[in-house]
Formats: sequence, C-alpha cells, structure tokens
Amino acid sequence: MYKYLYLFSNNLSGTLPTEIGNLVSMVSQLNLGYNSLSGVIPTELGDVVTLKAGLKLENNKLSGSIPTELGKFTKLAKYLKLQSNSLSSTLPSELGNLASLSTFFGVNSNQLCSDVPTELAALSSSVTDWLLTTENSLGTVCGWIEDSRFPAAGSTTATAVDYYGDNIYGTLPTQFGLLTDITSFRVYSNYLSGPIPTELGNLVESEEDFWMSRNEFTGQLPTQLGKLVAMSSSISVRDNDLSGTLPSQLGRLQLATGLYLYGNKFTAVPTELGYMSEMQSEFSLYSNLLSSTVPTQLGNLVKMTYSLRLNGNPMSGSVPSELGQLTDFGSIFRLDATSVSGSMPTQLGQLVRMSSNFNLRSNSLSSVIPTELGQLSQISYGFNLRSNSFSGALPSQLGQLVQMGTYLNL
Repeated sequence: MYKYLYLFSNNLSGTLPTEIGNLVSMVSQLNLGYNSLSGVIPTELGDVVTLKAGLKLENNKLSGSIPTELGKFTKLAKYLKLQSNSLSSTLPSELGNLASLSTFFGVNSNQLCSDVPTELAALSSSVTDWLLTTENSLGTVCGWIEDSRFPAAGSTTATAVDYYGDNIYGTLPTQFGLLTDITSFRVYSNYLSGPIPTELGNLVESEEDFWMSRNEFTGQLPTQLGKLVAMSSSISVRDNDLSGTLPSQLGRLQLATGLYLYGNKFTAVPTELGYMSEMQSEFSLYSNLLSSTVPTQLGNLVKMTYSLRLNGNPMSGSVPSELGQLTDFGSIFRLDATSVSGSMPTQLGQLVRMSSNFNLRSNSLSSVIPTELGQLSQISYGFNLRSNSFSGALPSQLGQLVQMGTYLNL
C-alpha cells in the first residue's frame, strides 16, 4: 500500500493519465503541484477514495471543468489544491461532500463561473484557508465577458436587463443569450446598431417586457424570438431600421398583450399573428412598408380593446369583415392610408364600444357607406372616412352618432 506520491515542483508536462485512478491504495497524499501538466482532470481520479491528507494539483495548466467525481473524497482531511490552473465552468455541488476537510480548499486563480453551490459554501466555516473568488468569475453567468457598456448585466443574481436611455452605442453582444433566467429585457432608447442577435431567443423565461425600441437596429427580426412563449406583456422593436417579412414564429407568443413594430421597414404581415390570442392593448405596425393584405386572422384578436394600427403602409386587398369580431374594441382603429379597396364591411358596425379615432381615410374604398356604422353611437372624436371613392347617399343612421363632439370627416 502506497501512502503518498510526491512529484511536485518538477517540469512534468502532458496530460494526467486516466490510469491514475488505479492508485486505489493511496492513503495519504497525491501531490503533482507546480508542474506544466495540461488537459482535463481525469474523472477516474475520483476512484482514489482512500486519500486522507491531500490532493495537490495547483500551479499547472489544467483546463476543463472540475470533475464531480472529486466529491467522492469524503476522507480527505487537509488539502484540496486546484488553484492557479485554467479550470472553467461551474463548481460542482458534489464538492460539498468533503465534510472532513479542515485545512485548505483552493480553487482561486482559474476561470470558474456561476454561483458557489450552497452545499460547498456550507463547508467554508470549518476550513482554515478557503480560497475561491480571486481571479475567477464566480457570481457571473458562465461565458459572460464583461462589457463596460452593460455593467453587472452578467451577474447570476440579475433578474432583468434594463438599460434605458443610457447612450449606448455599438452592436448588442450575442452573449445576452446566456442570461436565460432573466424575466425582462429592456435596452430601448439608445444608439445600438447592427442585427438583433438570434441568441436572444434563448431568453425563454422572459415574461414581463421585451423592449428594443428607439435604436438603430438593422436586418430582419430573428425567427428565434418565437421561442419567447412565456412573454405575457409587450414586445417592442419600434422605431428602428428593421426590414423584411415579419417572422411567422411571432404567432407562437400567444400570451403577449402588446406588439409595437411601427417605424421600421417590414414588408409583410404573417397570418400567424392572428394566433396571439391574448393581445389586448396595442397591435401597431404603422409606418412600415407592408404590401400584403390585411390578414383575416386578425379578427381572432377578440380581446383587443385599444389601438389596432396598420396605417401608413402600401397594403392591398380589402378590409376583412372578420375585424367586426373585435367587439370589445374601444379606441384607435386605424387603417388609413393603406390603399385598401372594395366595399367597407358592414360588420364594422359591431364595434359598438368605439369611443374615438375610427379612421379609414385616404384609401380606395368604394360602394356605399354602410348604414351599420350608425351603431357606433359611443364615438365622440375622430370619425374619418375622407378621400375614398364612396358613392350613393349619406346614411341617415350616421345621425345616431350623438356623442360626436369633434372631427367627423367624410
């Protein structure tokens, strides 16, 4: 039976052989510190469960993660020295099994990250020298590289990314996709440019807000954002320079309540947006380059109460009669300057809760003005149908708009 193996402070190089796990009779100490050993720590080392005094691998060039198998050293009483290497990833919780350790625990001066497991932290009070944090990235999400523009963003305790109006320039780092535990992402009103990273689709716990508006982002909206299915608040990328077809995958965000996409150069509205069944307060795609038809599926957004805006787009086709199903709608129904044509659906008369801003001006609508519009008797401001091609008599039923105070424009 061998009690110890001392090979420290030589010029040993190469990797640790897996056969080191065969030293199952070693009862005292294994010391290979202060050499030039490289590669990973073999998992087989954890088979030397008889070690009682110490394991010393400090001041080498070892890399990779710390094997969970080292947690089998339950008899180790004095030293575990792994400091001054290039070990990375997280500290295994299994190291908390080293309950007999009393003298020295060292993993400092590596590249370790994330949080210290509670099982391991519980040992700190019984170990004389406890060296963890120096020259590591503990408390930081693994893979995060510090960026002075976004202080503390990579902290493991962060629950939100919130950089509003901070005059931030440059591109948005792809590493934000590592922050998979955050619940909201807000980087609006800055000068961020370039494409929106596809990696943001990894933020699957985001449910409160996803706001990237008022920047200078370019390119297409990533399809990967369709993975943010927990989003139960609003999504805003308004006032950027985004272009192309809107991804149909956005239709998977069925819990989202608001969609702010205006002020870009999007070219088409996918029918799948009609699946966003919890949409309530804002569906705004105005001032883009939308050339598609108004999807009939938007009539499925029956919880909408405020602001359906497609105005200022070179669209085509007719006004879908299905929009009459939005019977809870109250204010800001705008399809003006969209180039829609044909007759106005009589079903729009079912929007009886409209109180203001019913606007379909500057289109190519023809035929007669539906008498059913007289049912919009709660509207008090902004009833605008001017600059179309309506014909026939003015319906007497419009006299039922008794709440109208200002801005009746035919």
